[in-house]
Amino acid sequence: MAARTAEKAKRRELGFVCYMILEDGNTVPFEELTEEQRQRFRENAAARLSARMSDYYTQHPTEIGN
Repeated sequence: MAARTAEKAKRRELGFVCYMILEDGNTVPFEELTEEQRQRFRENAAARLSARMSDYYTQHPTEIGN
């Protein structure tokens, strides 16, 4: 039992980095985006989500309100 606990203690915590591809083709970690770039990302993501949800509910009208 003690060996398993020691083994778990040696493991590193899993981490990740989210990269964004900018309009100019550069790749930047999300944490390094300027506030203007983050705002543009939020607006674009919201517009894409809205379009996809609209497409889905247009094709599946019985799902509205479920």
